[in-house]
Amino acid sequence: MRSWVAAIGVAIAAESEFDFAVEHHSVESGILPLCSNHSHGSADECPAWYECSICMDLVESLHRGEAEVCHKYNSCAFLNASTVGDVAEFPSGELCEALGFCETAVSGSGLAASPVNLRISKGLGSRGYNYIRVSVITSAHATGALLLSDDDSSAVSWSYQSQFKERWYQYYLQTAVVPFTPGRATTLNVNGHQVDVKIPGPSEGSVGLLVADPCIIQSSYCVYEQAFDIKNVLQSVLNSLSEHDLDYWMNVGDLFYDRDGGITEGFFGGLSLTTMSKVHGVTMGNHDFWIGGSPGARARSDSFANGHMQWYAQDAISAKADPRNPFDFSVPADSEQITHPSNVFWYSAVGNVGFIGFSNAYGWNQLQGYFEEACAWVADAKPELVVLLGHWDAVNLGCVAGEDTPDVYDKVRQIAGCRDVGSRLKYVVGHNHCNRIIRPNTGFMLGAFGMAGCGQFGIPVLDTRGGRARLWYFAMGNGGRRDGQYNAVLDCFREVGFSGCTRYATVWMDEPLSPTPGPSPGPGPSPGSWIEHAALNCYAWGHGADIVPGGEPYADHLSQQQCEEACTPQSGCTAYVVEAGVASGKCWRRMNVDLSRCEANPKYTTWTKDTAMLV
Repeated sequence: MRSWVAAIGVAIAAESEFDFAVEHHSVESGILPLCSNHSHGSADECPAWYECSICMDLVESLHRGEAEVCHKYNSCAFLNASTVGDVAEFPSGELCEALGFCETAVSGSGLAASPVNLRISKGLGSRGYNYIRVSVITSAHATGALLLSDDDSSAVSWSYQSQFKERWYQYYLQTAVVPFTPGRATTLNVNGHQVDVKIPGPSEGSVGLLVADPCIIQSSYCVYEQAFDIKNVLQSVLNSLSEHDLDYWMNVGDLFYDRDGGITEGFFGGLSLTTMSKVHGVTMGNHDFWIGGSPGARARSDSFANGHMQWYAQDAISAKADPRNPFDFSVPADSEQITHPSNVFWYSAVGNVGFIGFSNAYGWNQLQGYFEEACAWVADAKPELVVLLGHWDAVNLGCVAGEDTPDVYDKVRQIAGCRDVGSRLKYVVGHNHCNRIIRPNTGFMLGAFGMAGCGQFGIPVLDTRGGRARLWYFAMGNGGRRDGQYNAVLDCFREVGFSGCTRYATVWMDEPLSPTPGPSPGPGPSPGSWIEHAALNCYAWGHGADIVPGGEPYADHLSQQQCEEACTPQSGCTAYVVEAGVASGKCWRRMNVDLSRCEANPKYTTWTKDTAMLV
């Protein structure tokens, strides 16, 4: 990006109206109320990223000769057709940076700490398991080869090389779909840099990090970034786990709350090449379409997911017919409509877990065919676990009626192929900034990564090794304060990776998989042992269990071990419930357990036999 001191000096010999606007705004006015007449209300309530978006929209309107638009935002005294016309050759982003409405983005040269800004996404499931999409993001048009080994004879041409279209024009994308060998390292030489990509085979378990709604710049909206050091900690966790046992990471929407790519680039600049060689999947949230968060707050400068979809380069439905043309640009961003739904719908597997990524901003009439295709792939590929990744947990802020992820889950579980998965179909959402269990053993909200809300912070890891699917939650903060184990978790991840640190985590989900693979490299219960389900209460009358005859509760003063000993096969007991956090308390014996119908409640802990039927 050009220096404003130099650029203004060259472009304007004498003090101009724009010079005056910059000086008057920065010295006398502070941040003027650009959004005082817009949906965010007063200037004090207006977040910086929204004010920036409005400034860009205003400048672009003025460039088009729409002089009266300055009245809409009370900016005519300092930002009008005359002041903008004085420096018309400068992009709107640079003008708004000079005026102080936009933070200077990290961009241009020095893209990443890694020598190459790499993306690895799994190939669309219909291609077969052994394909990946390899992509590189640069800040200038680049040339180079993609080699499948260090031998030049295996060169593969980049099938798509282009400057970003529609939005985020400062970047260039190189991408191609290539085969890999499951279960062992495939060496790629990417524009001269050696990269080892290792992805488990289709019957092997895998380990992945799940994240939604991460914000990495402290503000009145991103209120917990500094409290939990979100940016540095996420970078550290990804880099640490990638050196040990991480296979993939998934972002479930609201991808760093970024308008023009600078925030995103800054985050990826702290990732190692090893981390970038892991499979990465994303879905789009409301702020990825409209930085203001909803269709009613849209601005002409919004991405409408166009910039985002090119940066993350998923192998989506849009690339199915011709992988050399990975995107459908039939909906221009300047139309202020969100991108074509095929760009943001994908399905693929990493090891024995399948993912279906989608956005709730589209109607069922637009998505039903895609879901039917994805479920047909599930029937054919037979992943042992299937996870729906959809950002919205409720109908609001751009989510189409009936398309929130819990409702979509209920529809998808009725589609042939997905219906046969039964209880092994799960879903993950963000949107609300909390980390909690929505439906026991089935649905999970993982949106507390810095934004205002519940004030939580934690690291969720999905592990499908050893014949079971477990979602481990490493609590690291609550109420805006760090937990006592915050540093211990980070140190443990750094030293031994996820598998050696589960003593710091709580099991949020435990699902037996079928068929059962071989022994797990990580911890797991032995047959006949008991499995803990924290913050879960299973009881009668439609709440996931029946009462074992013999008293309710069975006893008023038993330890957890004593309650376990009272749950005998002879009595028909296959589970028991105890009061959480007490040495001796009430004991309830249970049978016919259905964890998906139990009630989330932090006052109770349910224990089930490893051999119990968990549906």
